Amino acid sequence: MAFEDYASLSIEDSRVAIVSQKSSQLWIGELNTAKWDFTSQGAIYPFPKDDRGQTIYCNIEGVSWMGADRIVVVSDRKKKDDRDRCRGEDESIHIFDIPGV
Repeated sequence: MAFEDYASLSIEDSRVAIVSQKSSQLWIGELNTAKWDFTSQGAIYPFPKDDRGQTIYCNIEGVSWMGADRIVVVSDRKKKDDRDRCRGEDESIHIFDIPGV
C-alpha cells in the first residue's frame, strides 16, 4: 500500500486495518498469523470526501474493529494550517461499514 503515512493499525483474528491520515484512506487485509505475512494485497478504501471531491477526514489518528465489516476511527484536532473543510470531522469518533466484506 502506498500511503503517505501510517497513523494506526488494528488486528483482530486475521483481519488487519491500517489508516493513513495524509492519504485519508483505509487499508484492509488478511494476515497469516502462523507466518506473520499478508495473504493478499488487501483493499484500499478512501474516506468520504465533500461535494467537490476534497478531503474532509484530514486527521484520522486511530482505528479499531467493531465487527467483521465495521470499523471505528477517531480523528485528532484540526491543525492550524488545515483548511476549514477539515473542521467538521475533527476531534470525533466515526463508524464506517466496509462495503463488500
